[in-house]
Amino acid sequence: MKKLKIETYRGVKMAAGYRVFAGYGLNTCSFWVDGVIVDTGPRSLREAFRRFFAGQRVEKVVLTHSHEDHSGNAALLQAQGIPVYVHPSAVAEVARPVRVPFYRWVFWRSRSPFQAQPLPEVVETAGGRRLYVIPAPGHAPDHVAYYYPEEGVLFTGDLFVSTSTKLGMRQEDYGAWMQTLAKLLEYDFDLVCCGHAGIVPQGKEALAEKLHKLQELKDTILNLQEKGWTDREIEKKLFPHYRKVELLSGGEWGSIHLIRAFMHKA
Repeated sequence: MKKLKIETYRGVKMAAGYRVFAGYGLNTCSFWVDGVIVDTGPRSLREAFRRFFAGQRVEKVVLTHSHEDHSGNAALLQAQGIPVYVHPSAVAEVARPVRVPFYRWVFWRSRSPFQAQPLPEVVETAGGRRLYVIPAPGHAPDHVAYYYPEEGVLFTGDLFVSTSTKLGMRQEDYGAWMQTLAKLLEYDFDLVCCGHAGIVPQGKEALAEKLHKLQELKDTILNLQEKGWTDREIEKKLFPHYRKVELLSGGEWGSIHLIRAFMHKA
């Protein structure tokens, strides 16, 4: 029986489940704060997350975005009469069935359709505290972050993951991502709750380092492009060990997308 790693920090409770495919492992996290679930974890770990939810007082669910590793158990909670909120642009999308590439199905399974409500600008918790909704595109157009000022916490979904970025998805917009990180750094927080890295105590410093490294990577890629290097030549120089990921994901996920994003949208 799969078990989740549970941690509590400043009144935020995290449940993290681990999945492995072809030698690559990844955590996916759900967070509880004062009656609110932030992201629901993947359907592939449904029973473990079901037990986690059952142990909390849950009045509402908010999603950072609609990808299946964050929304995979939203239908489970909605079936219990708990309202689920997403970015307004994703309300119609999450109500429809979805098919995902094989590698994502192995990691997380497809999410079941569910009925969602559009996010307000402010989400109130059971105790009357507030989570402020911040539009945060880059990883996905419907991505948002949640700012919890009373505890200096920022829920970042997929915006952080790690300080170093070596892989990208085809649809990601890294110019928008960097603008999002710069905007988030204007807020007063020190704790990041990341959908995959979990609870990051020195979160503001970590986000700042990620932005700095992305800028350095962008500058390096553009410099090589000016010298006449092709995207594949740049990939071989900067990320020689990550081509396997592109092949396993059917071309959806790979270093080449990160490089092309900067080469063609700089």
